[in-house]
Amino acid sequence: MLGKLIKYEFKATCRLFLPIYGALIIISFFNRLLNYLDLTFSAGIFWFISVLLIFSIFVVTLIITIQRFNKNLLSNEGYLMLTLPVKIDFIILSKLLVAGAWAVLSFFVVQISISILLWENTLLIILGLFSFFGQVIINNTLHSIIYLIEYIIIVTLSLLASALLLYACLSLGMLVNKHRGIFSFGAFILITTVMQIISWVGAGIFTAFILGGVFDASFETHSGFQIAQSYIWAIIMLLFATAAIFYLITRYMLKNRLNLH
Repeated sequence: MLGKLIKYEFKATCRLFLPIYGALIIISFFNRLLNYLDLTFSAGIFWFISVLLIFSIFVVTLIITIQRFNKNLLSNEGYLMLTLPVKIDFIILSKLLVAGAWAVLSFFVVQISISILLWENTLLIILGLFSFFGQVIINNTLHSIIYLIEYIIIVTLSLLASALLLYACLSLGMLVNKHRGIFSFGAFILITTVMQIISWVGAGIFTAFILGGVFDASFETHSGFQIAQSYIWAIIMLLFATAAIFYLITRYMLKNRLNLH
């Protein structure tokens, strides 16, 4: 059933994303062609359009993430969606996974567009990066693989936590009957402010814990890799806990405090 929900969500959103992706790629090629023909003025116009489309892609991704959740689950459509013989977890996950997939795809489309616009520079950068990472992998293969895996985990959890934060704030809007958008925005500001304070305090405490206290006596025996791993896994656990809290808030509101409008 989760697969069917994901398929339906992709079908409902692809008609919004694909035309923007296609327009950006086509205009990037036109821009590249005009630069090649040394038509500077026309190329400048297409550069402006390309930058505008790149900005639009990220804005549209954010708006659709909010709009699909709000319209399908928190408006009158929610009466249909939430009465389906499907677990509430599957409904939330289908929205979350599709939103995350479009966010990742949007990033890659933008990178392709930039690569087309800056072809020569991009080639030099890519060759330089391959050379750099090649040396790193040759010199320290195991550590490089571990860092790569951890980077992917952090990016994935960051995307999921960000989407779940939006879902939690939208769901908290059901606590009031009027001005839900303002209430949800206020919840977003409050939660992000509290998260920043907790992150600053937690980072200070964790740094003191790592560089003093427990590890003080054996600091000289701890390699830079081991210390880095302590920080990285602290970040991973924090992101995981944050995503879990936002997920539980969203689930609880949809399951126990449903108040559609």
